[in-house]
Amino acid sequence: DFLYPDGHPQIEAAMKRLEMKQKEPGMRRACTKFTEALFRTKRQELGLAAGDRPYSGQHGPSWFPHATEKMVQQLDLIHAIAEKHGLDFGFLLADLSQQISRGAW
Repeated sequence: DFLYPDGHPQIEAAMKRLEMKQKEPGMRRACTKFTEALFRTKRQELGLAAGDRPYSGQHGPSWFPHATEKMVQQLDLIHAIAEKHGLDFGFLLADLSQQISRGAW
């Protein structure tokens, strides 16, 4: 929005892509095999089952529609780690551009 004025063709195209994606609930881009292996290891360390969703499970299917599966699972793991260590959720910040193994929170 701050790069282009309202009504710019690129903004309009991006909004149309987002609308199309929102019409397909549950269609998130899958994780890579490396990321899945890393998440599996982290879930085992935390005692979570593969289907446990401690954070994203609290939200509806249209929550965070532009997120990839990696982002959603990362939020779930960070939430579980924060609970385990008794962190203050009011000040918790997660950098979803980083791998979970780097402690990006």
